[in-house]
Amino acid sequence: MSAARTIGALQLGASPEGPGATVERVLAHEQRLAGCDLVVLPEALLGGYPKGADFGARVGYRTDEGRDAFRAYWDHAVELDGPEVAALAALAGRCEAALVAGVVERGGSTLYCTALFFSAAGELAASHRKVMPTASERLIWGQGDGSTLPVVQTPAGRAGAAICWENYMPLLRAAMYAQGLDVWCAPTVDDRDVWQSSMRHIAYEGRLFLVSACQYLPPPVDGRAGDRPWPGDQPLIRGGSVIFSPMGEPLAGPLYGEEGLITATVDPDDIVRARYDLDPVGHYSRPDIFRLEVDRQARPAATWAPGEAEPTPPRHVLTILAVADLQRSRRFYQDTFGWPARVEVPVYVELALPDGRGLGLYRRENFAHNTGQEPQALPEGAIAGTEVYLHCDDLHAAVARAQRAGGRLLSAAAPREWGDDAAYLADPDGNVVVLATPSR
Repeated sequence: MSAARTIGALQLGASPEGPGATVERVLAHEQRLAGCDLVVLPEALLGGYPKGADFGARVGYRTDEGRDAFRAYWDHAVELDGPEVAALAALAGRCEAALVAGVVERGGSTLYCTALFFSAAGELAASHRKVMPTASERLIWGQGDGSTLPVVQTPAGRAGAAICWENYMPLLRAAMYAQGLDVWCAPTVDDRDVWQSSMRHIAYEGRLFLVSACQYLPPPVDGRAGDRPWPGDQPLIRGGSVIFSPMGEPLAGPLYGEEGLITATVDPDDIVRARYDLDPVGHYSRPDIFRLEVDRQARPAATWAPGEAEPTPPRHVLTILAVADLQRSRRFYQDTFGWPARVEVPVYVELALPDGRGLGLYRRENFAHNTGQEPQALPEGAIAGTEVYLHCDDLHAAVARAQRAGGRLLSAAAPREWGDDAAYLADPDGNVVVLATPSR
């Protein structure tokens, strides 16, 4: 018999004063959050959801006022190594509760609607970028790729997230179910009645616990939502946070018309009971008939193919690192950069960089085969005398991926005197990894 778990949804709205002020409003609920195992926060809570704004977009042209509005919105977005994200991580650690929080993430000049996963140990464990912004959201948010569809182990079980109308994508739901979810997290700003039906259906279809957290925003003080008049007695976003059981029964909420925390104490064994007669990726699936293929690779804006002007360096242009755990180190570099393996034997893996060079990972105890001397193991947390300098397209996203893959941040991304923006991390073996991109 499994121990009971407490899951919750924190309903509140983004502060117009910016993400720092919103974090302070979240922190005001710390005492109650400390009693939970997992809490979901709404979509775009840090950064804000600009309901009614059009950002000056017209067919065939954009206005200068719209560009200024986007610049102001960009200013309110957060970076994954920024202070607001660090504050939420610290909150999760103090409360010993996993958090799933909706933010507007700044990735270079592009913004993403993102769900961040914080572990109960106070670490940013993973992130999910919304793969399909809805309607006019596509004016202001980029699309995530398949590399950010994580499932994270939490004190409440295995959790994953679908943001707002991603929940209406049947293939995305199937891909998430296939990863063995226990808790479906649905950050949203959809306050319509039909949303409740959708959430109930997904809980029942997936036979899992579902937590949906919606923003609550009062009527706008100027009586307008963008260029549209707004009734003075109608909230801009009325809420609707809710928790459902694996049998589609409401456990808490929906909460309307106010901020607040809803919680439910649940029995994880209810998932097994519910899947007795319907397991969507087990006995109630037909993989012999239907097949879903999911591309989990990161898709940067450009990958550089070798050309005549820049011939591929010979294969012996390699950096080779001695590593304690070959598969752990391989996961770190592949999860961070998405490089394929071009050589793979039990004691050695060689990853192919886009410019034709290679990064070799050699199991430490076999390194002496070539050198005659086994490298000395480092004490836990020590830094090796090796530095690997690697360029990336999206520095902040690469830093976040590296941290999720087990890297330890030594120095945050910042402009360096030699002309690059760079961040310093330690890989799982203590090697210093410099992630860099040309300064703007």
